[in-house]
Amino acid sequence: MAKQTLGDRLKQIYGGRLNRLDYLKGYFTALIPFLIIFASYFVVQIIEIVLGIYLEGGVIFPYFYVIFGLFALVYTIVIGLSVSIRRHHDLNQDWYYPLLIGGGLFLLSLVNTNIARLGGFIYSLALLFVKGSKADNKYGSPDKGKSIYQIIGLKK
Repeated sequence: MAKQTLGDRLKQIYGGRLNRLDYLKGYFTALIPFLIIFASYFVVQIIEIVLGIYLEGGVIFPYFYVIFGLFALVYTIVIGLSVSIRRHHDLNQDWYYPLLIGGGLFLLSLVNTNIARLGGFIYSLALLFVKGSKADNKYGSPDKGKSIYQIIGLKK
């Protein structure tokens, strides 16, 4: 098996097309680390209430949340960008469209966060409901039924 270069790896993560259902699966896959953080915090709270043991004041849990939270943030950004870029490829648009829209929403959030959140929600819904091109385009042929590993770029 040949060793993958960085360029090959980036093409695997950010290349190709993603249909609407796979976009939805990828979007929710990007949220899994945050669900794990929420669930672990909930379990710690239950243990503290039921057993009367104060766990959060200890040494391990604050560091766990910070380190795992940073991992979750990086994971979500990489997977979210990958899913958005490949969804734009399905619409026969270049890779920089999600970056421009995301940058615009970030700048808008500096002025009014509520409008930026609404804009992000509408953008996500548009990516979910707008049909991609049915024929082959410059990013490949339309494909259906990818596994989660293929959606997040771990498999071809």
